[in-house]
Amino acid sequence: MKWYLTKPYQYYSEQLNKQKLSLAIFGGILALLVLNSPTLAVLFPFAILIGLSLFIFPKVAYWAIVISIPVAIELMSGLTVTTTLVPIALLSLVLNTSISHCNWPISIRSKEEMYSMLFFFFVGVSSLLAENTIDAIKATIVSGVSFIIFFTSASQIKDERSLKAIMWVLVIIGLIEAIITIAQVKIGFTLPGKWRLTNFEDTDVSEEFRADGTTAHPILLAHYLQFTIVITVGMFFLHRSVIVKILLFFAGLLMVFAWYYAFSRTSFIAMAITLITALFIRNKLWRVLIFCFAALILLFLIVFKIQSINDLLILLDQLSIYSSSTSKLQINSGQNSYGFRVEQFYAAWGVFIDNPIIGVGYEQTPFVYLPYLPYWATNSSHPEVIHNIFFKVLCEQGILGVIVFIGLWIAAFKSIKKAWSDEVYGYYAKIIFLVLIGQLVMGAMNPMLKEIWLSLGISAAIGKLVSAKNKVLLSI
Repeated sequence: MKWYLTKPYQYYSEQLNKQKLSLAIFGGILALLVLNSPTLAVLFPFAILIGLSLFIFPKVAYWAIVISIPVAIELMSGLTVTTTLVPIALLSLVLNTSISHCNWPISIRSKEEMYSMLFFFFVGVSSLLAENTIDAIKATIVSGVSFIIFFTSASQIKDERSLKAIMWVLVIIGLIEAIITIAQVKIGFTLPGKWRLTNFEDTDVSEEFRADGTTAHPILLAHYLQFTIVITVGMFFLHRSVIVKILLFFAGLLMVFAWYYAFSRTSFIAMAITLITALFIRNKLWRVLIFCFAALILLFLIVFKIQSINDLLILLDQLSIYSSSTSKLQINSGQNSYGFRVEQFYAAWGVFIDNPIIGVGYEQTPFVYLPYLPYWATNSSHPEVIHNIFFKVLCEQGILGVIVFIGLWIAAFKSIKKAWSDEVYGYYAKIIFLVLIGQLVMGAMNPMLKEIWLSLGISAAIGKLVSAKNKVLLSI
C-alpha cells in the first residue's frame, strides 16, 4: 500500500525536475538571445514550435528544405537560415524513415537520381584533386544543400497530394518573398539579421534600386520569383474555384511587381521565352501566330542590319527609356553585361582545355580563370562566378562532370515527356517543363542556382510516379 501511494508522487517529482530543467534551458537560451538580439528572442518560441513540427511531421521537414532555398539571411555569428534549417530537416527525415513515416531521403531508383549521384561524386573527386584542396572541400560541403534539395524532392514527393502540396508551398513562399521585396523597395523594410540592404543604410528608397528580397543578389531574387510565378500561373489554371483563382491572381500580380524590382535582364528574356513556349504548346493557332511573330522579328533584324547579339544590345542601349533605367540602377549596360559573359566563356573553355578530365574543383574557377581571358577582353571587371551553368561544370568538373550533368537534364525532360499525357500528372509535368525551359535560359547567362535542383528533383519524382502508376495498370 505504501508503494502504491509513493510511486505516483515520485513519478510526479521526476516530471517536475524534468520540466524545471527544460524551462531552465529554454530560459538560458532566451536570455542569450536577448543579449544578442531582442528580435531573435521574440522569434525563439516560434522556432521551438517549428523545430517540433519538423520532427513530428516529415512533410514539414521537406517543406522547410524548400522554404530555405531563397533565404540568405544571417541570423548570428555566421549562422544562416539555410545552414540552420537544412541539417535539422534532413535529420528529421532520417529519423522518420527509421520508424517508417516517410521514404528514405536519398535513393537511386531513377535515371535522374543516378545521374545526380554521379555528378555530386565528380564534384567531390574534382575537389579532392584540386590545387587548393581545403577550400574546394569546404565549397563542396556547402554544395551539399543542392544535393539535399534534389534528393529529398525526388524521394518525398510520393503521390499527387504531396506534389500539389509542394506547389502550394512554393506559391506561398513566393508571395511572402514578393511582399518582403515590395516593402523593401517602398519603405526600406529589412528583416532581422544581416542582408544586403543593411550595408546600404543611406539608400534613398524614393529612388529606384535593384531589390534582392531575402536573397544574396537581385539576380537570385529574379530567378526565384520567375520560378514561383510560373508555378502560380499553373496553379491558377489548375483550380476551378473562383475564390482560389482570385487569390492566385493577386498573389501572382504581387510576384510580378517584385520580380520587376529585381531588374534582371536575363530573367526578362527567360520569362519571354517561357511565355512563348507556353503558348506554343497550347494549340495550333498560337503556333501559327508565333511563327508569324518570328518572321516579323527576322524582318526587323534585316531592316536594322543587326548581325549579332552585340548589335542588338547596342541598339537597345540607345533607347532612352532603357538606358535611363540602367543608369539609375547603377548596373552595366546590356553591351557590357553581355561582353563580360562572352569573355568569361572563352576563359572557361581555356581552363577546361588545360584540365579536361575532372576539372579544377568545385568553386575554384574564380582563382584560375582570369589569366585565360582573351587578348581582346575590354571589360574592367569580371564577376568571380562563371555565368553559365554548363561552362561552370565544364571547367570545374571536366568532361566527366558535364556529360553527367547534361545526362541529368535529358533524363528530366524524358520524365516530363513520359508524364505529358497522363490524366493525373500531365498538367504538373507541363508546369515543370516550363520552369525548366526558363531555368535553362537563365542558366545560359547566370551562375548555378539552387532552384534548378528543386525543379530537376520534382521532375524525377513525377517520372517515378508515372512509372509506378503504369506498372500497376499493366499488372491489372
